[in-house]
Amino acid sequence: MCSATLRSQNQTSSPKNFFAEIQLGAIYTDPIISSNDSGTLTEASVTLGYNISQRFSAGIGLSTIHFLTATPYIYGKIKFGDISKKNTIPFLSLSAGYTESFEKTDTRVDMITIQPKLGLSFYGKKKKSSLLLYAGALIYQNKVLPSIGIGLGF
Repeated sequence: MCSATLRSQNQTSSPKNFFAEIQLGAIYTDPIISSNDSGTLTEASVTLGYNISQRFSAGIGLSTIHFLTATPYIYGKIKFGDISKKNTIPFLSLSAGYTESFEKTDTRVDMITIQPKLGLSFYGKKKKSSLLLYAGALIYQNKVLPSIGIGLGF
């Protein structure tokens, strides 16, 4: 009975093997590049993955920019802290995928994209979910476009 209690306490302080993240953000773009007058595009993404260890995660996902593109991607994440000891963990993530546009254009817009992000994960007491805040960049069409956003991790 004592070992069962210890085991359940340890399980609440360590992350689950599988995870999901939903992120919403804004990407700043030069109005010359985009038909969007404001120069800001919305982005949404969903990632499913596996926690390889306390600090390393990998997965796959799908993102869209302004609902005009779809980007299936691979994902890697490094956490700079131990989730069992802290509730706020800095992270660095990297997504790489192939963006396909739903708009008809005269120029080629379907191509590889890379998106590094630096952020913070704020975990609840039971470590089962987190709020994410990040700043990053979208590397697309030989341009680096800054981005910021929020997310939820499960």
